[in-house]
Amino acid sequence: MNRIGKNDPCPSGRRALSRVALTDHRIDVRKLHEYLNRQELVDAGSLLTFTGQARRQTVVDGQVMTTASLRYDAYRPLALAEMQKIVNLSLARWPLLACCLIHRLGTIDLAEISIAVAVASPHRQESFEAAQWIIERVKRDVPIWKQEISSDGTGRWQHGR
Repeated sequence: MNRIGKNDPCPSGRRALSRVALTDHRIDVRKLHEYLNRQELVDAGSLLTFTGQARRQTVVDGQVMTTASLRYDAYRPLALAEMQKIVNLSLARWPLLACCLIHRLGTIDLAEISIAVAVASPHRQESFEAAQWIIERVKRDVPIWKQEISSDGTGRWQHGR
């Protein structure tokens, strides 16, 4: 797993936990909860985790495609840097106490998690807003490519999901 983690002051001067990672292994949501559920986050009233997973059907050019699996690839150094930039921007924009962003690479079977965003904040609204903003920025800015493998074995690469 390639990762960056730190406990640095945010632009506002408060300290926040942050972690970004690319992994070739399954994402363990329990470990995300452990990361957020720690003593230094006693001021968090909201711990929110979003996960994206591989689904069976996708609409491609107006046609329903049955997906067998997904494959993700990335330019790792740039992807990690962009992921950290997104986390840093979210820490500056919302009063988050922690932010964790993990993306899986390689082949992912149906119902397996491909991305996880976990945030902690004093109130739920900031957590929901930040998590949604983070996932949209990842899809737009991070150099990760997805190949959808159909049930007939053909594949189609795309940037952003």
